[in-house]
Amino acid sequence: MATAIAEPWSHSAMGACVPVSAGLTQKVTGFIRGSSRVGTAGVGWIIMFPCLANDYPFIFHSNELYAQTDVNPLQGDDTLRVGVTRVPMANLPYPAAQFVGDGVRSNVAGRVVSASMRVWYTGTTLQQSGSIMSFRHPEHQSVQYFDVEEVKSPMNSDNLGQHRDTVIETYDRRKRDATDFAESEAELEIRDIFESPATPLIRSTLALYPYSQGAQSFFDGAVYSTYTTTGIANVGVPTSILFIQGFPGSSFSYEVIMHAEYNGLRTAAHATPTPSDAEGSRRVMSAAAGVATRKQAAPCSNTTALLRGIAAEEKAATKFAVKVERGVQDAAEILGV
Repeated sequence: MATAIAEPWSHSAMGACVPVSAGLTQKVTGFIRGSSRVGTAGVGWIIMFPCLANDYPFIFHSNELYAQTDVNPLQGDDTLRVGVTRVPMANLPYPAAQFVGDGVRSNVAGRVVSASMRVWYTGTTLQQSGSIMSFRHPEHQSVQYFDVEEVKSPMNSDNLGQHRDTVIETYDRRKRDATDFAESEAELEIRDIFESPATPLIRSTLALYPYSQGAQSFFDGAVYSTYTTTGIANVGVPTSILFIQGFPGSSFSYEVIMHAEYNGLRTAAHATPTPSDAEGSRRVMSAAAGVATRKQAAPCSNTTALLRGIAAEEKAATKFAVKVERGVQDAAEILGV
């Protein structure tokens, strides 16, 4: 779990799990690779909503036809705007229909261990100018909007820069990433659709998009809504964004990865043991939760480096506590108390 959050692109992160309790789960790593271009207004972006199904959107990204200066992928009738591409993570094992059973328990349920996306410039040296802004919302609210006192405005470079957690870097060929991970116990649970709360639409959304817990809408108006061009009934909340400002038409490549666990009727033949290490899980969650606080003190610091540092501190503190406890026990034995 710790490796999947701190180094999601490492081969050692494959097979990651959340060791909250012992059991059998199918561990899966899925990925997306692609490329696109900055739009006509000099803006490009990728937004991510980690999804457990292989036929629902995992990311939206702009392309060379995008003419807006903010993150505004949908038109008024909830159809995709010109210059916006939707991409599922097609190499995941299960479609949405396996999660959303009709009158019976769903065949599959799952949870996200971690998800990350990264982008880098692939155009000419002559056009290499601009910036890349990366941000994951620490409370898993929508990154489509900048929300001030419940007044929403579409996310753009000015609004995105108002978040202390936003990392702003120059536009070059190095890979910039944004990694997402659970912030609450609810987001770590493996939930069957019939065990999830509220209305059927929200239940089915949470079954596919676990990080949409109670977050504001990706769409205007409702908690969860529809868009019509793809025939998909509901979609989760985008919680991470990579925002690119550069020369119109300049190219960039991207990669997206997710580590996930599944259980249920369909997973039995592929399931492997999940160990129980509640204390280890607590330390990882504590380290992950501390990232936002550290980034407030150093807004330009790297999230992965911070997470590694906090995890090392947690581990050192635990070892010190064990040594102290052993010293106390040894002293008690010597003194006969």
